[in-house]
Amino acid sequence: MTFRPSYEEFKDFSSYIKYIESRGANLAGLAKIIPPPEWKPRKSGYNIDEINMTIPAPICQVVSGKQGEYQQINVMKRSMTLRQFKELAESERYQTPKHFDYDDLERKYWKMLPTLRLYMLRT
Repeated sequence: MTFRPSYEEFKDFSSYIKYIESRGANLAGLAKIIPPPEWKPRKSGYNIDEINMTIPAPICQVVSGKQGEYQQINVMKRSMTLRQFKELAESERYQTPKHFDYDDLERKYWKMLPTLRLYMLRT
């Protein structure tokens, strides 16, 4: 599902999330929100140490299948702080493979998928 809020709708993001959930976005598994042209991202970024937030139920996605037919299952993990999540996301295990462009990255993804599936089944 793809949503294109107006600038006014986007300013109250929590209310907009409630709106898209009322449209079934929370049941779709994935929703894309395209910010309005007037919106500008934060230039200075975020200081993780200043954000006191806990992710109550992070998930690990487990993918299985073969020959173009795959199943994805979400496994709930223990809660973690935003800092712990950042450290995990930036760890060597989750680094994006080196690539020249997005086509090269996609080729590597499809080539690696059978190996990744075997790894996930073992862990």
